[in-house]
Amino acid sequence: MKISTEIRSAAHLIGEEKAIEYYAKVGFDAWDFSMFSMCDYDWGTGNLRENNHPLAGKDYLAFSRKLKQIGLDNGIHCNQSHAPFPIYCDAIRPYLKRAIECTAEAGGKICIIHPDNFKSAEENAEIYLELLP
Repeated sequence: MKISTEIRSAAHLIGEEKAIEYYAKVGFDAWDFSMFSMCDYDWGTGNLRENNHPLAGKDYLAFSRKLKQIGLDNGIHCNQSHAPFPIYCDAIRPYLKRAIECTAEAGGKICIIHPDNFKSAEENAEIYLELLP
């Protein structure tokens, strides 16, 4: 059995790089690549705000590879990720494919994309079909 945790809680305070390093030092086996910073969603207005996080920029894959290497250097690996949400925000949808790419670059096998709880299963299926190559 492997023990994994999300990195968002710590990354919010110390950055993704240090979060991975610290989680490895305290004994976690794996890390969940929490990509909520890819999109700065304003829950009050329902819009995206300007964002200068590396995951939002053009070098997002290089940043993902950097995090993978930090994990490997510290004996911990990316096992899965969480894509930005909520997916009912149309401006977030283009970032879902980016999240899948980042997951692969970081070494994760699963990218969790939470459904739109305001839509039916059929409507959510259509959203997920948009992600196919």
